[in-house]
Amino acid sequence: VIVQPSDLSPAVYLRAVVFTGGAQTDPVLGHRSLITRSRPADLEAAAGRLRQSLERLGSAAPAPPSGDPETRLEQAFAEIIAAALAAPAPAPALIVLSGDVQPDLAQTLLENHFGDLAPAVPPAARALEFAPGERTIRLGHPVAQARIGYLVPAPAAAQPGADAYRLLAYILSHDYEGRFGKEAISRRGLAYYVDTRYRSDGANGWVTLAVGVDPGKIEPLKALLEAELRRLATAPPSTDEVAEAKAHLVGRARSAAQSNEELTAELARQFLWRGGLEDPRALERRLAAVSTDDVRAIVPQFIDGLIFVIGP
Repeated sequence: VIVQPSDLSPAVYLRAVVFTGGAQTDPVLGHRSLITRSRPADLEAAAGRLRQSLERLGSAAPAPPSGDPETRLEQAFAEIIAAALAAPAPAPALIVLSGDVQPDLAQTLLENHFGDLAPAVPPAARALEFAPGERTIRLGHPVAQARIGYLVPAPAAAQPGADAYRLLAYILSHDYEGRFGKEAISRRGLAYYVDTRYRSDGANGWVTLAVGVDPGKIEPLKALLEAELRRLATAPPSTDEVAEAKAHLVGRARSAAQSNEELTAELARQFLWRGGLEDPRALERRLAAVSTDDVRAIVPQFIDGLIFVIGP
């Protein structure tokens, strides 16, 4: 249980993070969240509702292949990622509370409601069978916006090298920026957006890119992505690029949680990724130990991933 007093709002946000073993990412890979919001005076009743929801947990049946390009790309990622994840019966991994609360009283209340639950068994790293290359998925109908994706294994969050992967992912693309983002969106007008993520369940890690593209521009955009991946090797990340990526990660850690919902997600992410909580100063010290050479050293593995094309 993590209890975080916060004056962001006169309310409380209670999150139960459930280990599912699948490819869901809420807030971390292999987990999903059950949530309830309430006023501080109603926390007892909110905890009771959440306990009832936990008692009704069941394994969800896989969804059928989606006809929506964005959803189908996530399913394609999931098909690869799930092969490396255990698939136990869903069980609670963490309870996180943030809001206008007194920690001691809240801790006692949560112990009364959840203290007898059997906790989830933490995931263990598994041998990974991963084949790089390209995979095309035809949806069989016209779409307004197709998707191109990229997936590559990475170290788990607490393992050596994980931060280098996160920095390199930022350098390649972040939102509308980064090497690929600038070229694809601002300069060539080939992409609508680029969503770059590092995903981990604490035992395994992945980097994913999801790119929105006009169906008529799939081929030039795919060629550009391949060229920018190769350029990471021929024009390795500079010291300035690495420094900018570090500053971004630290800045996000300091300012990203702007609501109790975001705060509970961030606390859960830290604990499930690293087995404890971490303030931005600790992150800054950890990133300071990652050199430009460390980032360059992982380029061959980073660019040896799997490209997805989701289109009509």
